Amino acid sequence: TAKSLFAKAVGHVRKVLAADPQNIAAYNNLALIYYELGKYELAQLVCLNAMKFKKPDAGLHNNLGLVLLKLEKVTDALNSFKAALKVDPDHVPAHMNIGAITLSYRDYATAYEHFRQASELQPRNAEAHLSRGVALRGLSKFDDAKAAYEKALELDENDARVWYNMGILHQQYFNDSKQAISDYGRFLSIARGPEKKLAKEVSQRIEGLQLMLKYEEEEARSQPKEPEPADDGGGDSGAGDAGGDATAPDERPADKKPKAAKPAAKPAAGDDDGG
Repeated sequence: TAKSLFAKAVGHVRKVLAADPQNIAAYNNLALIYYELGKYELAQLVCLNAMKFKKPDAGLHNNLGLVLLKLEKVTDALNSFKAALKVDPDHVPAHMNIGAITLSYRDYATAYEHFRQASELQPRNAEAHLSRGVALRGLSKFDDAKAAYEKALELDENDARVWYNMGILHQQYFNDSKQAISDYGRFLSIARGPEKKLAKEVSQRIEGLQLMLKYEEEEARSQPKEPEPADDGGGDSGAGDAGGDATAPDERPADKKPKAAKPAAKPAAGDDDGG
C-alpha cells in the first residue's frame, strides 16, 4: 500500500540521517514524504530543523514555502520563496511560486517578471509560458499574451487550460466570437481531471456566443440595402457606401479574475528543480 511504501521511505531517510545528520537532501526527501502524507506541521518541522545547519539550499526554502502555503501562511510562504531566490536566483520553482501568489493578488507586473524569468531559464516549460500569458493579459498586453499562449501550445497542444485562456482572450479582448467558440470547443474535447469543473461554464459561453452570432446575422439581413445610384452616363457617381455592417450590442461577459498558475504540486527533493 501507499502508506507502507511511505513508511519504508521514512525508514530509509532516517538511516541516511543517522549516518549523516546534516544531509540536506535527506531532509528535503523527508519533508516531501510528510508533505505527500498531508502532515504539513511535520514537514515544516523537518525543514526548520535542516535550516539550523545553515547550509544554503534553495530547494529547502522552496519546500518550506510550499508547506507554509498548505498551512495558509501566505506571507511567510512568499518570504520563503524569496529566500530561495537569494540562494539561487535561477531557481525556477521559486519564480513560479512567487508568480502564482502575486498573480492571485492581481500584482500582474511582479507576476509577469517572475514568469518571464522562469520561461527564459526553461524555454520548454509550457506552464511558465501559460502563466506569463495570463500575467500579460492582466497588463492589457493582449497580443503578447496571445503569443505566450501560442508558445505554450507549441510545447503542449493538449493542455486544456491554454485553450480556455485563449478562448477568454478572443472572446473578451479581441471580440472574435468564432475563434473563441473554436478555442472553447477544443477545451471541451480534451479537458480532463480538474479542468472538467469548467466544462459547464465553457458550454454556457459557447451558447452565448452562438446566440450573439445568430443575432448579428439576423440584424445584418434585416438592414435595407442602399439603392443603386442611377447611371447618368457620366462615369462614377462618387457616391460612397452609406450602409455598413450592423453590429450587435456588446454582450461580452465581465472580465473574470485570471486563473493563477498553481504553485508546484510537490516539493523538490534534494537539488531537483521540481517545477
